[in-house]
Amino acid sequence: MNINNFKEISLNGRVSYSISCFENTLRFLNYNVNEWRIVLEHLWEFTSIKYLDDWSGMVAEIIPENLLEFK
Repeated sequence: MNINNFKEISLNGRVSYSISCFENTLRFLNYNVNEWRIVLEHLWEFTSIKYLDDWSGMVAEIIPENLLEFK
């Protein structure tokens, strides 16, 4: 995909595309997508959240550094 293809796409559209790529990568690597459902649901909330800082705080809790602290 060419970076110029994203010039006319909204931030929501770009994030949606990124999350879709992540989901497809999980499938390609033969991961069970259902095991990632909580993370994916948090990521998809971006497209309907009113305030970006609320979403970023929530997502900060699920970044790998924080997730890997717990089993």
